[in-house]
Amino acid sequence: MYWITLIWPFEKLGKNIYFHGSRDKKEVALTFDDGPSEQTTKILDILKKNNARATFFILGKKVKGNEEILKRIVYEGSEIGNHSYNHNKLLFKDKEFIYNEIKNRR
Repeated sequence: MYWITLIWPFEKLGKNIYFHGSRDKKEVALTFDDGPSEQTTKILDILKKNNARATFFILGKKVKGNEEILKRIVYEGSEIGNHSYNHNKLLFKDKEFIYNEIKNRR
């Protein structure tokens, strides 16, 4: 897949942000944020019915008690992404704050 990279303002963090894949292929990336929630299993059912995959960006504070949903996400071929622990705004925060929010080390 071909990616376009945006450097600013994330260059300070040494990270690149990707906006789109190949413009030659008819593909779409499905992402779902802030789960897992009661809606996650419904979304997984729809994805399974349509032989589709997605990326679920998970909040760390919602992991405990939802382990089976997370296992199902992976088992059915979708991906899990880190959406931080508390969903704090990370823009303009220093590296230590961001690291702690992602790793949940406070």
